[in-house]
Amino acid sequence: MKNKKYYIDRVGKLKDDAPIYCRRLAELMDGENCSNLALAKAVGVSEGQISNILYKDGYTPNFVTMYKIAKHFNVPVDYLAGHTTEKSLDMSIQRISNITGLYESEIRTLRSLKGEADTTIK
Repeated sequence: MKNKKYYIDRVGKLKDDAPIYCRRLAELMDGENCSNLALAKAVGVSEGQISNILYKDGYTPNFVTMYKIAKHFNVPVDYLAGHTTEKSLDMSIQRISNITGLYESEIRTLRSLKGEADTTIK
């Protein structure tokens, strides 16, 4: 019988070798103080499925579940999957970030500075 591997240590923290989607989901949940049960209810899956996504080695959530989770946290599926570091759903911010390497917060700061400059010049 094969030993199951879990991406959680003895004190309940995700291990460093957990897949990116596990770490990103845990980060989003922590940021909103969201429990496995609360997220499961919000996206219409079982609490066990959320636990499997977070902790069980070899468990890969399907796209529909990833989409529901991303929609709940208002982030792109690509963010959960680790294809981008940007949490923004704003496509212009994503394009600017991909081209320049700037983070969302930096782009928003530049936009606000531009707005300030436009009003100062008038």
